[in-house]
Amino acid sequence: MKTLLPCLLGFAAMAFGHFVLGFPWETCLLVMALGAIVILSNEIQDLRSEIAFIRSILDDRDIL
Repeated sequence: MKTLLPCLLGFAAMAFGHFVLGFPWETCLLVMALGAIVILSNEIQDLRSEIAFIRSILDDRDIL
């Protein structure tokens, strides 16, 4: 759910860049793809930290 708003904002920025500023679609898509890579890398980091947190809880309780 955290990625939905940035994706919608990215799409709106892409449309604004094409229709209002006059950039070609290819340029707008490239910028949006780079933004998506940044967003997804942040999501992966969040998941890694959550997994580490859960593992530490399970290790404390000697479940693993």
